[in-house]
Order: sequence, then C-alpha cells, then structure tokens
Amino acid sequence: MVSRATSSRRAPAIASASFAAKSCVRFAVTDHEPSPRSAYRKEVRIMIERFRSRRSTAAAVVSAMGLALLAACGGESSQAASTDGLRETSIDVGPFANFTLPWVAQELGYFEDEGLPVELVINNGGATVQLPLVTSGKLDIGASSAADVIPAIATGAPLKLLANAGSVLTEDLEKSSNMLIYKDPAITSAKDLEGRTVAFNTIGGAQEALVRLAVEEDGGDPDQVDFVQLPVQNIPKAIDEGKVDAGQGLEPFLQQARELKLRELLSIGNILPGAPEFAYWTSASWADEHPKELAAFQRAIGRAAVAAAKDPGLVRTALEKYGKIDPAVAANVRNVGQFTDEIPVAKFAELGDLLTENGLATSLPRADQWVLDPQA
Repeated sequence: MVSRATSSRRAPAIASASFAAKSCVRFAVTDHEPSPRSAYRKEVRIMIERFRSRRSTAAAVVSAMGLALLAACGGESSQAASTDGLRETSIDVGPFANFTLPWVAQELGYFEDEGLPVELVINNGGATVQLPLVTSGKLDIGASSAADVIPAIATGAPLKLLANAGSVLTEDLEKSSNMLIYKDPAITSAKDLEGRTVAFNTIGGAQEALVRLAVEEDGGDPDQVDFVQLPVQNIPKAIDEGKVDAGQGLEPFLQQARELKLRELLSIGNILPGAPEFAYWTSASWADEHPKELAAFQRAIGRAAVAAAKDPGLVRTALEKYGKIDPAVAANVRNVGQFTDEIPVAKFAELGDLLTENGLATSLPRADQWVLDPQA
C-alpha cells in the first residue's frame, strides 16, 4: 500500500532510510546525506518562507529527546572494558551500502587493531529512531544522513557529528548509492517531476528536501510533486507497475531497478557535491566522557572508508555476510557510495549553511561547536 503525505508542504522530518535484518558477530537487532553556487542559493532562497513553518517539527522531536534524557538519567548502556582499557562501544549499522563501514572494519580487524570492543546494532529506523537512543545513552554512535541530524542540532539537540569518516554527496551516477529512479522516457530532468508521483522510504525527510531543491533549481515547482511513502525495497516494482512515476533507489535495491530496466534520473546528492552525505554522530556527553573510544572508532572507520573506496567488493561482502542480503543481489551491487576519511569540519559547515539558508534548519552555531574531529 502507498502511504500518501498529508500535505505537499510537510516539514522535513529528522529521518533516514534503514530496515531490519538479522546478523552475527555480536550484533543487536532493535526496533527501532564545494560550496553551493551563489546563483543557486539566490534561486532557491524563495523557499525559505515555505519551510520556516516546518521548524516546529524538529523542535518537537528535540523535546521528545529531552524527555528521553530525563527518563534515562545515568542510563548509559552497560559496557565492558577491553584489555587496553577501552569501553565497549555500540554503533549503528544496517544492510544498505552506505551503512556497511562498521562491518567492513569488523571484517578487516580494524576495531581489534584499536583494542576497541564493539556492539554493532541494526536498526529498522534512521535518525528519528536513533536520536533518543543516542541522547539517552542506549546507543553510543549513530549513523545516518548528516542532513537529517543538523536540524536537530540547530534546535538544541546535544549531538556531535564526527568529521573525517563516512561518505560524501556526489553527482556521479556511477558512485552514488542514493538515486532517483524512473521509467517514463518523457522524464528527462528534475523539472519533469511536476505533476508526478514520487516515492520515498521516508516522507518529509532530508532526501525529499534535497529532491525538492533539485526540482526548484531546474525551474520547477516542488509543490506540484506528489510525494508518497513506500518501503524502499518496494519502490522499483511500484515504478515498473505504474503505481508511482519515480522514487528513491538505494543499493542493494538499485540492482532490482536495473533488472526492471528503470532509468537513473539523478543522484539525490547532486545538490551539494563534496559535502557529507552519510555521517556518524554521538551525544556531546558521550564524546566528553569517552575521547579515547571515539578516537579509536574514527581511526578504524576511516581505515574502513579508505579500504571500501579502493575495493567496493568489501561492501558487497558485508551486505551478504552480515546484512544477510541474497548473495546474487549483493554480488551485483554496483553503486556503493563515495567513501572517504577526509570530510573536514568546513564541509559540514557548508551543508549546514545550505539547510539554514533555505529554511530547512534554524540558525546554527559555528561548525566547530557541533562537529568533532577526535584526532585533531
């Protein structure tokens, strides 16, 4: 069933795509995206007022997180110390290409090299689910689109994004693992989505916001696009059957889209290439209390990012072995994302500027107050 948005002007929720899977190697299963051109900034500035009314949604989420903090005061997850004195660290992971770096680090022994015991936690929700878990101490390190976390920070959430580990936004259709896919050849650019139905795993999130900006940049009206919600694994078939016109395609499900002869319109990260797409983050209190664990994590995950960039087969192996993705599907995953261990604080600042200038987040303090480089 297609779940339709109640309004085409819904607030960007603090969320990102993920889904549940079973795995091994001490995993827990819980219930649980260069500076923008000045011309483009001017062009989309008209969206500021349109989005300002949406800020109340982020504020409500932060309020809920505050209640979670009060309820879990002193409730940090139990952690065992390693022989090197580092405490066990719980880290979000999931069976999408961008989420696999902790599995890669585990497989290659990078956490072991650091003497860092880890618990890899699979969530079936993105930042919306992880935010209260991280702020209450039930999850140490979250993982999601950076653009899903920044609005929460702007409204007061005590969080720190981690620099120099993860993936970056890209226009490269051969590298991006987060695509907008379609079937009708009459669709040739983002503007052509006007009057069409576009499906996302999460309605009102950062992914939808970025596509809205792409439509706006192309001269279209994003309010003329009908955004609907579908499980990401069902989107390719829904497009093929004509139930929707376009939608979000994530690896490993982009392989299904190719088998159905669907086309790739754009990388959802084409708005701000080089800025952080997928990032890791933690609570300010956990960062203050566990600087050694955080630095060890950053080194290990940075090594995994470099390894995955050189050998995408590591991502495919992780999806199959730990994400329990069908071997035939995992073997044909092509777009694994643009991993890097070099995402400086300035790039997070550029993404924050884009969000605030277009009303997707309230004003932010200096980036060095909400982006952390443990090894700096």
